[in-house]
Formats: sequence, structure tokens, C-alpha cells
Amino acid sequence: MSTFLRPRGTTLDGRDRDPAYAAAWRTVESAARASLASPLRGRDVTDRPAGWGHNYYCPVHSGALRFEETQPDRHHCEEFDHDVAGEQFDTGWAYARNVRLLEHLDASALAAAVTGRRQHVERAVGVLTELAEVYPGLPLHGEKVGRAKLMHQSLEEAVAATSLARSHALVERWMTPQQRELVAERLLRPMVAVIEQHLMNRTHNIEVWHLAGLASLAVALDDRELASSTLTREHGFESQLADGVRADGWWYEGSPGYHFYMLTAVLNAVESYRALELGADVATVLEQMLLTPLRVARNDLTVPSTNDSHLATAEPPGLAVHADLYVRGAALCRSEELDRFLASSQADALDRATAAYLVHGRPSVEREAPRADGWPVPRVDVQADSGYAVLRQPTAQRGSGPDTCAFIKFGPHGGGHGHPDKLEIELVVEGSRVIADPATTMYTNPIHRPWYVQTWSHSTVLVDRISQPPTRGRLLGHRQVAPGSFGCVDTMVAFGEEPDPEGVGVLWHIDDPAPVAAYAGVTIRRVLTMLPPELGDYLLDLVLVDSPHPHAIDLITHVRGRLDSPAGRAATDRVLLPEFRDVRLAAEPTGRTDYRLTDDGRPWSRWHTGADELLTADTPSNPTSQRCASTVERVVGRSALFAAVLPLGQARVTGVRTTAPSTVEVVLGERTHRWHLAPQLRADPAAGTWTEPPLVLEVDA
Repeated sequence: MSTFLRPRGTTLDGRDRDPAYAAAWRTVESAARASLASPLRGRDVTDRPAGWGHNYYCPVHSGALRFEETQPDRHHCEEFDHDVAGEQFDTGWAYARNVRLLEHLDASALAAAVTGRRQHVERAVGVLTELAEVYPGLPLHGEKVGRAKLMHQSLEEAVAATSLARSHALVERWMTPQQRELVAERLLRPMVAVIEQHLMNRTHNIEVWHLAGLASLAVALDDRELASSTLTREHGFESQLADGVRADGWWYEGSPGYHFYMLTAVLNAVESYRALELGADVATVLEQMLLTPLRVARNDLTVPSTNDSHLATAEPPGLAVHADLYVRGAALCRSEELDRFLASSQADALDRATAAYLVHGRPSVEREAPRADGWPVPRVDVQADSGYAVLRQPTAQRGSGPDTCAFIKFGPHGGGHGHPDKLEIELVVEGSRVIADPATTMYTNPIHRPWYVQTWSHSTVLVDRISQPPTRGRLLGHRQVAPGSFGCVDTMVAFGEEPDPEGVGVLWHIDDPAPVAAYAGVTIRRVLTMLPPELGDYLLDLVLVDSPHPHAIDLITHVRGRLDSPAGRAATDRVLLPEFRDVRLAAEPTGRTDYRLTDDGRPWSRWHTGADELLTADTPSNPTSQRCASTVERVVGRSALFAAVLPLGQARVTGVRTTAPSTVEVVLGERTHRWHLAPQLRADPAAGTWTEPPLVLEVDA
């Protein structure tokens, strides 16, 4: 029995013959056969140092290069069918080679634990002992956060350590005393020294991985003192969770990608502490971190990929890509809510044909848990600490069918992985992502920082063509949509004279690293109002901007699709980023812009008013090879009121206009919706919270 599984009394013997694990075993068996057939050996890691993992991606479209175990000097991009060359790709290949070797080790060790077959045992033990023979002589190298020997940075070394320690635990019973001593003294303990040398001593996802790596190695070395030190030291595991996990359950960096990345480390650490019978009382936090994304997810399990987060959770199957974490977490937490999720129809999308399911899956619990009617866990509409709010049509609130919802982001910046995008919105209409956060690409993508990490690429407000400085917005009020009643979310951000402490050291704009002065005194308020089908079936988007000084105020909207009929004269004289192509100045700044959406090709229109000029353009989506149809609505002055109507289903919108400073009219064929804005609906830093929305609907038949 693996030391890591001992607290749960889990034995893997015979799972290859258990029908409940048949699919998972086929995956592991196939991987183990590939390991046996592979020419890669532990000694191979000495031929060249591993480069940064982000380097092994195509520089044109950021997709992963094809890795061939026997071709260290050929790096091929299959999407564009071309080869790339250079030292960064050669060392990137070495990184990919070392990762593949560890994957072979994992598969062989697990197959050995399940079957006891000699060939799997010999393969796993052989990789471990060969790595032990060469590890002390590997050069300490790397130029990112922390240096490493086997990998490129101490973060990756710690990730490797969690894997090595678990493989070691699976096959240790078959190792001779000499082999155990060799691996312990020349691989595991030297790896401890490398990681300890590069501890950051601050709250960060990298430090969580450092601690998880050390705790995992402590299990392999039976070193309870080492594990205990990672748990209780200053900036140790307990303080990482206390300081880094917000009250609503999200990791502080505001990125679903980094949330689940560090959650993987948390699971590894908790397993390690329990294996050594250390009292890490973190089950509640662990359960909350797993449930929080589910509480705000759309019906297809997707969540917006905010900040430095890749697209994985924003596109179907959404959170199901983290199936292994939910299976492992449910086994560790013994959570009724997690078990209910795993038994739900939403969890049918989870891949159970994985190595993690073979080890941690509990088919009997999933069968016996009550099957939820509707969404399997209580939903929330506001996660105020992280700064997310959702409006959702009543038909979608039940958890079945395509979702129609709007999302707005208003919270803290998110540290070094934050994006300058306060009050950006996302819109999903009948399951189609219409307006979406651009997420991020590989960090080596040439336009990663010039585009994806700028306000320009987000659907929000830009001042004087400079990205927003880091800051924190706030929620003034929220009321969910209900049958016969509109819903409303009201948010605001007020930029001060000084930079936000959380944002110090963050590169805000490629050309101007100090936009604080440009935004000083600027206040932006955004109010989203959603009407259910029986009232109008549209989203009213009001954006109010106020400043003590004149500015160029831009409202940017990126629609995932193409303009249905681009019009207007070429506007090469307008100063935009190079990523804006085919820039045109519309003849009329107000009216209707028509699109064809990317997801399903349907026609869709956005009605808008309030701008002095309207620019249209073609901009990068994600992946970079896809494009967005983008608009820039511009006002030059001290204030602006932009109003837009976004149809959600069968709405027959035929116009929108501002008829007075405090009235917006939406025309729906023969009917007119007249929205009267309350006097307190201003972009005022002193604005208070409300219990009733600050606008009243009057309907003219």
C-alpha cells in the first residue's frame, strides 16, 4: 500500500480486474506499455539542461509543438505545418523530454502497484535509480523564479518532486536496501535542498508548490520534521491558505487557471500531511476551493477565464477538465456536496478514464449519492471578495439547458497575474459566448503582454488610450432576474492619485508604465439590467464616466465573431494598438452594429448610443488565429454616458436613444421601454449601496 494512500486504507491491488475501474485501467495500461516501449532513460537528462516550459510552443499561434522522443532537434508545429529552430526550442524539447520521462515513471509505478508485474516494477525502479545516479551532477540553472536541476525553475522542480515522491511510494516495497538508499540520498534529499534554497517567503502559488514538493519528499524520506516545518513555518502552508484564499473561496490572483493550479499543490500537500499524521486542519478550505467555481459556473460548467488564465475553463467542458481534482478532493474531504456533484448529470462530463480515478475514484459512493434535481450545489450570484457578479435568465437558473447570463468583474487586481480590466463584462446567449474575456496565451507569445494583458483587449473603459492602473472596484447593488421582474447589478471603480499597493511592480502598459496620473480622479460606473423573456429579453448596459479633467474616453466591446457588413471609411489616422486591423470610422456613432457569432454562426446585433464617434476593427481573439469584431465608442470630455442594448433571445429591439440626461429609451417594435435613471445614478466616488435598483422601467404600449 502506498504511504500516501495509507490514511484512507486504499489498496490498488487488483483494480485492473474491477469493472468499475475498467476504463481508468485501460488508460494506465496503455501508458505503461508506452513507457516500456520508450527509449527514454533516467540518464538521458544529462545531455542538455531543461528550458522553460513555455518555450516549447509555436511562436506564431502559441500552440504546443509536437514532441518526438527521438528527435531532439526537430520542433514541428502541426497547425501551420512548419518547423521552428533555435536554442529556446532545443532546451524546451529537453523540458518536454523530462516531463515525458516522469509521466512514464508515473504510469509504470502505478501499473506495478496494481498488477505487481515485474516489467513495470523494473521500469519504474530503473528510472528512479538512474535519476539518482545523475541528479547530483546536474547543473543548477534557470532564469525564471528560482533555479533547478532536473527542470528549469524551482517551481517546476517542486511539481516534479510531488510526482517522483508518489511513484517512489508505489514501488518502494520492491526496491533493495541499496536502491532505497541511493534514491533517498542522491535524488530525494538533494531535491529538498534545491527547493529549500529557492523558497520565496511570501504568499504565492509558486510557494504553495514549493511547500507541497517538500511535504511530498518528506513522505518519501519518512521525515516528519521536514513536513511539519512546511506546515507551520512563517509563510508556510497554513499561512498560504489563510492569506491567499479569499473569503469567497477563490485564490487571490483572480485566475481560475492559477486557482486550480495551486489547488493541485494543496491536494498534494494535504495528502502528504495526512500520510505522516500531521494535523493540517484545512479540509474546510479545500472543500470551499473546490465548490466555489461550481457555485458560479454556467450550465455547461464553464467559468470566465479572467486574468492570467488559459481558455480551459471558459469553453466546454469547463470545470470538467479538472475532473481529477474533484475526484481527489472528494476522497480527501468526504464532502456531501462534492459527492452530490460527482453523482449529478453535470458530472457526466468528467473523464473517469484517468490514472487519478484509478487511484482516488469511489464508484460506489458516486452510485449511492442522491442525484441532484437541477444544479447540484447551491449557486451564488455575487462573489464580492473576488469581485464577480452574475445575472442569469430564470430559465437558466434551474441548471439545465443552454445558459443566458451576464458577468461583470469589479474586484481586486490579482497581483502579478492580474489584468487591468475593471468593470469588464462577459455575455453568454443561449450557450454561445458572445462577449468574453480574452484569457491569456503562452507567456512567450509575442503579443501576450502587448495585447492580452492590456485594457485594450477587454470589454471595458479605456482613458487616453492607456491601460487602467491596478485598483479595486466595488459592488453597489445586485438583484437577480426573476419571472416578471428585471435583475440589476451595479458596480463602480474610482481611480485615486496614488497607485494601488497591490499593483506596485506590475507592468501596466507596454509604452507607459505609470498610468496612475492619467486616471487620477476618474470614476467609472457600470450598471447591467437584464429583462426576462416576458418583459423584453434583453440586457441594458449603462456605462457612466466622470472626471475632473477632459479625456479621450473609450468604451471597448469585443464580440466573438465578425462584422456582418463592415462599413465606414478607413481610419488609419486613429491611434489604436497594432493589433487593431481594418480600422474604420462609422458614418454614424449611434445605432446598430451587426455580427455573425463564432460559436454558432447566428446573426446578432448590438444597439448603442452615447458616443461621439464609433470605430470598428478586427482584433485577436484566443487562440490568436481566431478574430473578434471590435468597436471603440469614443467621447472626448469630462464625462460620458454610454447606453447599449444587447438582445438575449427573441427580443425585437429596433432602437435605443437617450432622450434626457436621466432617461434612456429602448424601442421594441410597437413598444417603448423608458428607463428613468435615479438622481443617485452617477459616477460618483461617494455613491452608496442600494437595496432597490437606481432605475425605473416605464412601458409605453
